[in-house]
Amino acid sequence: MLLFAACDSGSWKDGVCSITGEVDGEEVVLEGEQSSGPGSGGGSGTAQPADPPVDPDDEACGIRIDVCQITVTAPVTLADIAAFRPSTASHGMQPDGWAVIGLPTNFYSSGSAVIDTGTLLGQPAEVRFTPVGWSWNYGDGSSSTTATPGRRWTASTEFSPSATTHVFEQRGTYTITLTVQYRAEWRVAGGPWVAVSGILSLPAPPQQVLVTGARTVLVDEDCVANPTGPGC
Repeated sequence: MLLFAACDSGSWKDGVCSITGEVDGEEVVLEGEQSSGPGSGGGSGTAQPADPPVDPDDEACGIRIDVCQITVTAPVTLADIAAFRPSTASHGMQPDGWAVIGLPTNFYSSGSAVIDTGTLLGQPAEVRFTPVGWSWNYGDGSSSTTATPGRRWTASTEFSPSATTHVFEQRGTYTITLTVQYRAEWRVAGGPWVAVSGILSLPAPPQQVLVTGARTVLVDEDCVANPTGPGC
């Protein structure tokens, strides 16, 4: 939460402005040193002189008042960014929609950071969500959590085990669910990213897999090179 306060000439003493204010129900004393010119200083607990409300050279003005702004930032929580959400994580499997008993089935998901925009603490803001964990439930009583989203198999790695593969032991149709854990950061006005305390867990759409058996047959040639050969 941001708290803004103004220092008039009576709030300054020995170049320091002190104001008693409130942040999240707690009474705090805000102090900031007067800077040498407009725009200098800044940040938490820093007084920033602004243009005077009247022309100091005007004879009718009387006394010039120094005005400053003090900003106090309380930690942003997951509750504060409830209106922000990353796009739903995409995920897939190989083979697509089916699996063979006793052989690895490959699961993979997206792993890129996502930025959402909106209003935070009364200001236009950005929140960046970075995935840091992927929790799969395979529907057969087993599950796993990895620090990697996995990747698609290539021709040379097909049916190779990895951190995100799973071996089914029984025939059947299973529902696979995935939950992605995100770390969040926020910023305003293109400033530095500030970490949000806690981990946000969001589900991805479920998918189904049909697990079946397989039988070995003899073929005359390589079926990739000659798909019309005997046994292919």
